[in-house]
Amino acid sequence: IGVPVNTIRRNVRTSFTTRAIALFGFLLKSKKKQRSTEDSDHDS
Repeated sequence: IGVPVNTIRRNVRTSFTTRAIALFGFLLKSKKKQRSTEDSDHDS
């Protein structure tokens, strides 16, 4: 396979960055969910 190493490295880096961004967004969402559940508990 004649794929340059630079391209592979770039793909790995972009995939890693995308995964990190997705994970960060997931953590943010879970935090918001926890906060909303706490608010509902306060309401009750």
